[in-house]
Amino acid sequence: MQICVIIPNYNGEALLGPCLDSILAQSRPPGQVIVVDNGSTDRSRELVRAHPLAPVLIELDRNLGFAAAVNQGIAKAEVDAVALLNNDAVADADWLRAGAEAMERYPEVSMFASLMLDFHGRARVDSAGDLYLRDGRPRPRGQGRPADQFTAPAEVFSACAGAAFYRKALLDELGGFEQSFFAYLEDVDLGFRARARGHRCVFVPDARVYHRGAATGLADRPGKKPVDSSERVFLIARNRLRVIARNWPASLVLRFSPWLVLGLFRSAAYHLFVSRQGGAFFKGIVHGVKAFAGDRSSAPAAGPEFDDIVRLMREGSRPWPR
Repeated sequence: MQICVIIPNYNGEALLGPCLDSILAQSRPPGQVIVVDNGSTDRSRELVRAHPLAPVLIELDRNLGFAAAVNQGIAKAEVDAVALLNNDAVADADWLRAGAEAMERYPEVSMFASLMLDFHGRARVDSAGDLYLRDGRPRPRGQGRPADQFTAPAEVFSACAGAAFYRKALLDELGGFEQSFFAYLEDVDLGFRARARGHRCVFVPDARVYHRGAATGLADRPGKKPVDSSERVFLIARNRLRVIARNWPASLVLRFSPWLVLGLFRSAAYHLFVSRQGGAFFKGIVHGVKAFAGDRSSAPAAGPEFDDIVRLMREGSRPWPR
């Protein structure tokens, strides 16, 4: 099992060194390492060229977003599997070994989620796989909870692409990530499309990374929390509707419509009164609505795989999902 590590980067000079160092220190070396630089204006590219890991460097002339950058790396990967790693993450020395062993242990599974821990509080979970709720919101499983509560493999809805393993055949089958998302929720969209075709995702507790989160700077209005900057709020609001439009059969929209409406009201209240990014949130909703008709053309019909999807959505909506 040969794994290609793909690291997308945008002006990550201050982050890339520790990230690359952690790949160099892996107990199971990668078969290939690719850094895709999204038009950085700092010294990121010089850092990559000088690093002893000697990764392949793909240089884009402008920032095309996370999804497009990752797809560029996937197209260059010449291995059995792909591991995605954010530039603001540092991998535990056994991260690749744990991912490869999980792929060998579960040959019928195509997606694998890492245990992402808070970089500054490493006993706390940042994400133990992605949940997906009936109100159309993705949620990091276990976020903020003690890491010692997540020591067993488990099925999850999808994997956070900040640290995830995918079989290359799956990515080729799906055509990679949806580039028009630019960033945020493209991994949920891919997970939904994969599940609609019968693929599954497993959380791998021994595949640990330490994640700063929202560390890539954006030229926008910051929020009280990094994730609540105006551009991130806009992209997440827009792409949340696009995931629904592209992946929910009409019967599922009808079935969960009360939760969808309630979820939108809750998010609107949060961004109006807490994050103070109401304008960015409603702008994202408007753009999502405008894209809705076009996105519906790719929505699948309800098939037997959706029984499993509905089960996972219900489990993810519980107060303390596993």
